[in-house]
Amino acid sequence: MLFVQAEGNALRAQEAADLVVLYDSLQLAHKCILNSFYGYVMRKGARWYSMEMAGVVTHTGAGIIQVTCNAHAQRLSIDLM
Repeated sequence: MLFVQAEGNALRAQEAADLVVLYDSLQLAHKCILNSFYGYVMRKGARWYSMEMAGVVTHTGAGIIQVTCNAHAQRLSIDLM
């Protein structure tokens, strides 16, 4: 019984480690895409140069950060402000 429990814990630990890698990869991909899009729309002479779109990109990024912080704070039962 103890062996089965230890094996189950090892499996769950590996699954958690795999999820960390997945989420880190997704975070990096989103960051690269948003940064690239922001850089393009702010480039003078770009076909789709748009100060409004740059504002949308930064507002969206700020919203993602805020939602994530609030979710983690709630899960950890801490007050951010």
